[in-house]
Amino acid sequence: SDAGIRIAAGTDAGNIGTMHGTSLVDELEKMKQSGMNNWQILQSATINPSYILNKEKETGSIKPGKIADMF
Repeated sequence: SDAGIRIAAGTDAGNIGTMHGTSLVDELEKMKQSGMNNWQILQSATINPSYILNKEKETGSIKPGKIADMF
């Protein structure tokens, strides 16, 4: 992340021993332990996956017209 590479949170849930939901928390904690700051971790779970999947115009942030526009 320090080199500017976008990191997306994702747990590969469904693999043996990787639980849906709770595994994400473990992953985010490991990101913190690796030295990523809170902002980088938040981005890894919001805008970065949207960007990587070419969906940043639809998802990844709270904004009018996006899926999570909160209006």
